Amino acid sequence: IFAFDDTGLNATMDAMWNAWSDLAESPEGTNGRTIVLQATKTFTDMMNQMSNQIDTLEADTLNLIANKVDKVNSLIGDIQLLSDQIYKTSLKGVDANDLEDQRGVLLDELSALVNISVEYDEFSRIKITESDTGTEILGFNTKTPPAYKLSIDISTGEVGYDDGTDFTAVDLKNGEIAGNLKALSQVRAYKD
Repeated sequence: IFAFDDTGLNATMDAMWNAWSDLAESPEGTNGRTIVLQATKTFTDMMNQMSNQIDTLEADTLNLIANKVDKVNSLIGDIQLLSDQIYKTSLKGVDANDLEDQRGVLLDELSALVNISVEYDEFSRIKITESDTGTEILGFNTKTPPAYKLSIDISTGEVGYDDGTDFTAVDLKNGEIAGNLKALSQVRAYKD
């Protein structure tokens, strides 16, 4: 977006100021006025293009975050189902290694998106806590749905937990979603 080469914003702005300077030296000529108009139009066209690119980047980043938030919620649901199967299998005295391996893969995917800590009970059920905020996102009881879903407020770009009635924004510090939120913040800073 911000090319700093011979065709970038600096070069276009320099061309515009040079045209104005040339016009100031000989204001009576129509050629100088034409060059100023052309250089100014080129500059404003570039500024509009950059603004549109920043808007697109912001929208793309918001969509990326929203998709990752959906992925977190999907992973938590899948992990809960596997934990229930593991629990039922362990009650029967049957080895649930394959199911535990599948759950481990999903936990790895989840931990890449948000910073989590995992606790295990004697039946290999798990409790997942989002480490940055301490919010429990999945409890040991495999039949109780998660109390919170990760959510995004598209208008503000805030990510938080939603219990079905209230949205509480959180400050994620680690994981892919936190990185995307930092990128969104930088994009919005360019807009300001």
